[in-house]
Parts: sequence; C-alpha cells; structure tokens
Amino acid sequence: MKKASVSVIIILLFFLACSSEAGQKEVWSKDETFEVDGRTYYGKEGKFAIVKENGKDDESDFPAGPQGRLYSVYFWGDLEGLVGKSYTLTATHENADEARELYSKMIGKNTGDHISADAVSGAKFSLGKPGLWLMEVSVEGENFASFIIEAE
Repeated sequence: MKKASVSVIIILLFFLACSSEAGQKEVWSKDETFEVDGRTYYGKEGKFAIVKENGKDDESDFPAGPQGRLYSVYFWGDLEGLVGKSYTLTATHENADEARELYSKMIGKNTGDHISADAVSGAKFSLGKPGLWLMEVSVEGENFASFIIEAE
C-alpha cells in the first residue's frame, strides 16, 4: 500500500511539473540588425535581409497600423534554388497563436550593386498592431530564415 501511495505522489508531482512548464510563455526579443552602406537591414546577415523603401524618415521601419510599406528583400544562397522560385513571408505577433501570410512573390537574380545578395524580390505589407513579430521566410514551402522585429 505504501509503495502504491508513493508511486501516485511521484506521478502527481511529475504531472504538476510538466503542466507548470507548459504554462510558461516563451520570452521573445528583437533580433540584431545589420548595416550596409548606412542602411539598416533586418533578417539574418548572409542569408536573408529586408529593408523599408518608402514612408517617412522619422518613422519605424515597421510601423504598426493599417498603412502598408514597400520593402526590398534579399536572399543569399544557391542561385538555382532561389531564382524563379516563390517565397512567402509570414508573421506571428507575440500575443497570437497563429501566423498570417504577409506576402508571396517570385524571386529574381540580383543585378544591383548596392548589396551583395544573390537574389532579390519585393514585398508590401502592414503589421496591424505594435509589438514583437516573428517573421518567417519560406522558399517553395521550405523554411529559409526567421527573425524577430518590433512594430511601433
């Protein structure tokens, strides 16, 4: 009888420990940015970058609200695996449970000389509310890069 009681107590303690861990929320923090020729880029240096192309100079690079902004997006990697393929950008707010698609477009070869990326595309989107957002990039449905930005 004592062994059964001890076993039940151990099992209950195990379930309590698991449920308290499951209830803890993951803490997000904004990822580092990087600079190229005086412009601030977001993403993963040497893999994926995004930069705002329009809007006011004194506003956030990711303004919160309904008004969308234009962005240039850059990819580094195998040209054959990128050029002519479709990328999708999705975002999840820190207080939401599901991602929403922001933009999807074809990727082209980078012919510009202002950034050394292998491939380039564009995007136009808005982030509806302020806070931290997990940005996830996929190419042809395969995960490519992810990073966290802050909409203000």
